[in-house]
Amino acid sequence: AIASHAGSSAGAFAMLGFMAILRLLMVVGTFGLVWDTVLFRFGLLGMLCHKLAPLAVLLPLSTTLTLIMGGIRGALLSGDEDRGSLWNGGGILALLLLDYIGCIALYGGIIHAMLKLSEPKYYKTAEWIGTASRR
Repeated sequence: AIASHAGSSAGAFAMLGFMAILRLLMVVGTFGLVWDTVLFRFGLLGMLCHKLAPLAVLLPLSTTLTLIMGGIRGALLSGDEDRGSLWNGGGILALLLLDYIGCIALYGGIIHAMLKLSEPKYYKTAEWIGTASRR
């Protein structure tokens, strides 16, 4: 019985590591989205974060929630309880629901950023010269 619990907690921590790698790839992908914009090339990161505020907030928030949820799940599975008792408490279900809502919001934020960055003005220097000098 103990071996089956050890396998499930190892699997939970392996899944947490996999999720962390995927989130790191999301950060790299987001970096790739903004790489060629005028705002990024000229160091106007404050303006860029303001334009992509949903993504700037949702990416770290959702990543933190996912890592917390994965850590709690792994810690609970490493205990002596059976796997069914993991879901008996309402707190873990609330955290899981909050994590899923955060993930859905993050995906919406990424789509919003992709649509916003598809506008040509983000790649033309002339569009931003007057804006940067007014700040």
